[in-house]
Amino acid sequence: MNFFTSNSRQILVGNLLEKFNLYYRELSPKAKHKFVRRLLKIEKELIVIGKGIDVTDDMRQILLSYIVQLTFGFKKYFLTGYEYIYVYPSSFSLKDGSETNDGLTYNQKMIIISWQKFSEGHLIRNDSENIFFFQLGMALTQTVRNGYYFDQHFASYLDVWFSVFEKESNNNIYTNQFVGANSSNDYVFSRMIEAFFENPKDLKKAFPNSFAHLCLLLNQNPLAPSNDYVYDYKQFDNEHLKVELPRKVTRMYQYNALHWSYNLPIFTFIAAIVFCLYLMQYIIINYLEVLGILFIGSLVAVLTTYKIVKSRKM
Repeated sequence: MNFFTSNSRQILVGNLLEKFNLYYRELSPKAKHKFVRRLLKIEKELIVIGKGIDVTDDMRQILLSYIVQLTFGFKKYFLTGYEYIYVYPSSFSLKDGSETNDGLTYNQKMIIISWQKFSEGHLIRNDSENIFFFQLGMALTQTVRNGYYFDQHFASYLDVWFSVFEKESNNNIYTNQFVGANSSNDYVFSRMIEAFFENPKDLKKAFPNSFAHLCLLLNQNPLAPSNDYVYDYKQFDNEHLKVELPRKVTRMYQYNALHWSYNLPIFTFIAAIVFCLYLMQYIIINYLEVLGILFIGSLVAVLTTYKIVKSRKM
């Protein structure tokens, strides 16, 4: 079945990805359609701007395909808060030429990369290095910490994955090779993302537990291309993992800036007022009793909300 017959734009993007994205090339026709649709939606949200380099439409699509690839297992796949990708022709400096970089990711708004460095990583396979995957890993964890719009499955399991890797990386001869000396969580995650897509076989060999749990975290398995990279815990049944994979990720809300529970006191207070007005109209009741009902209702709502928020941050 040809899913692109009704949209020439989708056909053009699909043809480009067949040439320049190996991940896309292995997908089924239906999954390819999903991939392209997501890319075109992301294109409306992220602006790619050249700095001393002309960014062609092909360059833009190739860059955006990395975001789709990273978040292909998510329901919410936008890097919310990021609006621009700035592309420099080579290594760049943003502060009086004092320090050069190949990539930078801010807490929001922008990601910056060197096209030369990106091209090298894009063309060289199995080296566990790709500057854009690294920057996207940084951006992905930052969207969670910004706390507004992210994939809840990913946010709920992120801290668990960090703990799994910390245990497995201690006294592991491969830790320095894959991660290096920087031990910050965001850096570690981003380095592992590079290896996850660039060199998954070696990553699995070096860190079998971290790899399996990273598949769960991203809800995809790069070693299962024949099944559209779909994650299934049964794929790891015979791996003898030291840290068992949960059958289902428990939803946690520690990173959510806004949660329905925050509105509970307000809702209860309004409901209590309506209830008291009803009582005053149809039942004999004085103002002191009204205030008492409002106080008790608000107190219950505040205590309930406190317990919910406290449990989210455990």
